[in-house]
Amino acid sequence: MKHDIGKQVLERIEKEQVRPYSRWRFVLRRSVMWGLFILSLALGSLACGVVIFQLTHADWDLCRNFHVGYVTFLFYVLPYVWLVFLLGFTAFAYFYFRRTERGYRYPTVWLIGGSILLSLVGGGVAYKVDLAARLEVVLRNNVALYRQMQEIKSRIWVAPEKGLLAGEIVDVLDAGKIRLKDFKGHIWRVDVKNALWRGRLKASKGLKIKVIGRLEGKDHFLAEEIRPWQGHGWRRFFHRGFGPGFGRCNPNGPRGLGGKGAEKRKRSQK
Repeated sequence: MKHDIGKQVLERIEKEQVRPYSRWRFVLRRSVMWGLFILSLALGSLACGVVIFQLTHADWDLCRNFHVGYVTFLFYVLPYVWLVFLLGFTAFAYFYFRRTERGYRYPTVWLIGGSILLSLVGGGVAYKVDLAARLEVVLRNNVALYRQMQEIKSRIWVAPEKGLLAGEIVDVLDAGKIRLKDFKGHIWRVDVKNALWRGRLKASKGLKIKVIGRLEGKDHFLAEEIRPWQGHGWRRFFHRGFGPGFGRCNPNGPRGLGGKGAEKRKRSQK
């Protein structure tokens, strides 16, 4: 019986002219799988780096202006597009590693967890060496769709009734005033005479800024603090630490944002 089966197999091989695959084909397939796995991890790391970059530059101390806690404010500033990319590239990394010569041996949870961990580590490196920041700038300058998405997101800052304003300086006026065009195209006359300028900024035409203060009337805004458009909100956030009040905004605001901080600054100016 065994002899008959072997004979049938040989006859079928001869009839169908079956030829064994050469060794280079398996080597090539293995190399492609590993290459795609590494590429997926690299792209996932870049996506993670941009997520870290955008969260780092979010102004966490401004959640008081929106009357929400830090957790709720997180949903305002999360870069959802990049999170989708991160998850997508993590899925690709899992898919391609699973198809390597030993990928089938590892549990799914380990593979997915390991891919996410490697992307986080790679993202931290990409952020540290400013690769994520450069990628953000390149996309803003060269990809119209991405630029439009970021501009829509930036309009959250155009909330003068909540003490927030952002845009581009179109003119520097006398007596400590500037003319600002916000991201919705509206022109404002902003009093910056007693404002606190962050990041060594100076009023100049074409400069994009964030303004914190209060609405004084139609088209008129009084500035208390001015920040660069790309600020370091995460540093201010962690400077206060994870104390008992974590998750709740300080109603008095951080120093320089109004409340007790603004009162101290005004007394020092006197």
